[in-house]
Amino acid sequence: MERQQIIIPGLPEHLRAVPLGPEGPDDENRPQVIQNWLNWAQGVVNHRTWTWAACEGLIDGVDANRQQEIEYFRCQMDPLYCIMMYMSMYETNPDLLKLYPWYREEAGGWLPAIPFEFQCRMIRWMEARSRGDGGARGGYIGKPRRMGATDMMANYALAKWLTQEPYSAKFISRRANLVYDKGNMDAILQRILAKLDDSPGNAPMPAWLVPPGWDMSYVAEMKVMRPDNKNLLGGEATTSTAGRGGRATEGFLDEAAVMEKLGFVIGAIQATVRTLFIASSETVETSEEFVDNKEKAKARNPLLVFEMDYWEHPFQDKEWLKAEEQRYIDAGNHEAFFREILRDARVGFAGWMYEDAQKVDVLSEQGKPNVEPLEHMSGSIDVLMDPGYADETALHWVLMDAPGVPDTVLESYTQKGMPAEYYAAIIAGAHPLDYPEYYFPPEAEELMAWIRNLDRHGMRVRRVCGDPYGRQSRAGPNAQVVDDSWYGRMIRWWEINNPVKDEYGQPRVIPILTNWSVKDARSFQGRRQAMMHWLRSGLQFNDTPQVRQTLLALQRTRWFENEKRITEQKDTYHDIYSHRRSAMEYGAVNREEFLWTAGDRPSEGRREQIAQRRRGDL
Repeated sequence: MERQQIIIPGLPEHLRAVPLGPEGPDDENRPQVIQNWLNWAQGVVNHRTWTWAACEGLIDGVDANRQQEIEYFRCQMDPLYCIMMYMSMYETNPDLLKLYPWYREEAGGWLPAIPFEFQCRMIRWMEARSRGDGGARGGYIGKPRRMGATDMMANYALAKWLTQEPYSAKFISRRANLVYDKGNMDAILQRILAKLDDSPGNAPMPAWLVPPGWDMSYVAEMKVMRPDNKNLLGGEATTSTAGRGGRATEGFLDEAAVMEKLGFVIGAIQATVRTLFIASSETVETSEEFVDNKEKAKARNPLLVFEMDYWEHPFQDKEWLKAEEQRYIDAGNHEAFFREILRDARVGFAGWMYEDAQKVDVLSEQGKPNVEPLEHMSGSIDVLMDPGYADETALHWVLMDAPGVPDTVLESYTQKGMPAEYYAAIIAGAHPLDYPEYYFPPEAEELMAWIRNLDRHGMRVRRVCGDPYGRQSRAGPNAQVVDDSWYGRMIRWWEINNPVKDEYGQPRVIPILTNWSVKDARSFQGRRQAMMHWLRSGLQFNDTPQVRQTLLALQRTRWFENEKRITEQKDTYHDIYSHRRSAMEYGAVNREEFLWTAGDRPSEGRREQIAQRRRGDL
């Protein structure tokens, strides 16, 4: 596909087309690409100098007030024009400053913010996502380090704050001092303030473009306000409630890949912003949420993702790359080079916990049809469960013990914030209209209809297998009277409400199996060994959207380096796949019981050991 040049209508005609960047990491024309950009950028710098002078009344025959009106309109129509004509960027590396012929030492590290082509494309993408073009609003920005993306996001928001009304923006980063820290140019709001405040060491825009009457008294902690309207630039450090404080036109999550509980942060801020941009260099060190969410968004609609690579920066050639790699090696962190520069998010981690899962595909990818349980009536369906009181609960329906067919994950479902009774109703295949106290989304309704159809044909859920933690009572002093555990509440719901009857005509109570004690099941190694054995026994996965996510949960489970040693993910380490994975693992540790039911009975000694476990003696 022929590349299209970015056009900036406010510039003189000979400068409107931004020169194209490199075509790839091995572009032989890179020297010419650099020269093309330098020639164009010098022209923009010259035009910028003339325009500033014209707006100050320093050009004979030009009405300064009229020129200011024209320039304000151009900035209002195009944030990219506002950035390149009136904003500056700060650089501390003297070797980089030498690359710009127009730099002067007396500028103290400040340069006109003349963007490269990839930065222009990023701003145009943000404009389109802000408008919702193509049905895509907001999105993800995947980037290497040293590309100026954070600076461009800050400049974009500042341009709108200056020229659009109403407009407000929220910036959220992993630490408060990366949002606002007076004098720290790594902090997002400080980068903005240095373009507004005319204190020594800053690079302010022309006074006529700054809101009338504005000074530093309009800066509160994490807030930049205007005296003439309600426009606001605000910031927060990342927490699961970040972004809940007030509404904004646009939100910006910076370095999202290293935010704890990113999903909660996104959920909190999405409710209060019209457009959300989520940007980060790519790593799975903290969690895989950013990388996986970005890939899902890209598969759903490619317009939702903007990605850039190191080589798109004209000055970052092979020699630069070699020197940068050596810099990381000298710092003792070679793996970080691959993550932060080459965007290979998973380099540096010792490997996958479930190597066998990497070799597994859903059935359709193997050229096989999904397993239909009604075609295997001699088998049984078991539900694997990882209950969550405050967070996500995961359920998997697995066909077990069907002659001639490997165990198969038929369907999965996850939800959070719902009580035990909600999941009891789903497992029973209750009719949603009979229980208006719960909201069952369409996906849950389809699942419940599927379960009812199985029941009509005589195929019922054999039992639920789950985390022993679900047996722990939360009733406090009443624990001896009322079983207020998760499973106890599910059983009580079935005793009263289950539309499926047992052989005595009573509501059927589905057995709940927690074959291991809490202590045993919390041993990750035991769960891991059982899950590995199940995978090696040929466990299959139907091709449904939810089951694909369950398989991905097993494939994404990884070992990671923790300073001096390699450790496994613990139950306290949560990512978007934790509960799906745990439900499968708890099913795996109970699989011995499944096999016994099929006729492979344990020895007397083994039966006694299991009995002791159930009594709590072990």
